Amino acid sequence: MPLLLAIVFFFSSLTYADTPITVVSDPWCPFICNEAQHKQGLVIDLSSAALKASINKSIQLESMSWARSKIFTQKGKRDAIAGIERTDKNKGLFTFPKTSLGRSKICLFKRRGNPWQFLDGPSLNHQRLGWVNHYIYGPKVDFLDAHIEKLQRNNSKFLTIISGNNHIHKRLLNMIIQDRIDVIAEDYSVIKYTIAQEGLTKIINMAGCIESSETFVYLAFSSKIPHAQHYADALDNGIKDIIKSGQASKILARYGLTVKESIQVHNWH
Repeated sequence: MPLLLAIVFFFSSLTYADTPITVVSDPWCPFICNEAQHKQGLVIDLSSAALKASINKSIQLESMSWARSKIFTQKGKRDAIAGIERTDKNKGLFTFPKTSLGRSKICLFKRRGNPWQFLDGPSLNHQRLGWVNHYIYGPKVDFLDAHIEKLQRNNSKFLTIISGNNHIHKRLLNMIIQDRIDVIAEDYSVIKYTIAQEGLTKIINMAGCIESSETFVYLAFSSKIPHAQHYADALDNGIKDIIKSGQASKILARYGLTVKESIQVHNWH
């Protein structure tokens, strides 16, 4: 019997190590890029290195719409979601590590030459806004979520909704260029990255930022899966290891960032 138990344990250990952690998200470069195996976005690259270092687990990234990513992870159909903020509403649905892997700040972007500037919530009135379906800006920017909800209820011509997971930010920027919308509200780093990649620096301009909107970006695990807390703890420990080894600095340098700018440990437990 001891020999049989040892054999079962051996093969179960192999299965655990060989099974990758399935992670879903929509493209949100530089946080989640899915462009190449060595540059999948800073959240994925850091998480991959950390989990490999701490528990010898790999990550398998799957691109899908943000709405489906949240649903699949909440239901335990996928193990984790990348690029998510921790809020009072979702902290019971996902198991978060204590370590965030990026910072996000919402800014507004327009076509160069458009004189409009963002001042406050009411300044958005009569601006045609482009919005990704099911995208929530969060409690720090609740006036923006409320504005969008109102436009949706009224089926307003001042809101254009797009969905999907292919080139979503490029599509929004092209809608500005085509004069189909006036403005988009998105993360500063994401849009600046997309503008640079698409050669739009002379066409798209920033119209201001929501200074209170700064949030932290995580890879969080489904609370429905058995090893959720184990994975979250392993990610925390692995991040410490790759910071100490210098690997985290090398990864972030690919995106023009530093450990101090991106990684932060939080103590909410």
